[in-house]
Amino acid sequence: VESYVKKEITASKTYTESLSKDSSIDSKCSFYRKRFLVCKRASNRSHIYIDRECATLIKKVLPIIAPDASILGFVSNIVADHLERHKPEIIKMYNDKISKIM
Repeated sequence: VESYVKKEITASKTYTESLSKDSSIDSKCSFYRKRFLVCKRASNRSHIYIDRECATLIKKVLPIIAPDASILGFVSNIVADHLERHKPEIIKMYNDKISKIM
């Protein structure tokens, strides 16, 4: 599992790094739209809270840049991206804590 995760994360980071170094702002915007502004249906919801300042900014910007996207979908996409990018670190920290308990 960890080797697969490392390959996935490396591929994602490599693409993102090359995008940020070599691409135009239009390419970056296109990548951002595909990654974070895709409208998802959320059938299995959970209540979370975010900083009011962040929520206010999202509420102002999102209807302009992605009228069909929901705040829930946007935040879910960001969290999913973070978890995907940092999966190896999260797994290692989790396993380190579990091994201390056992």
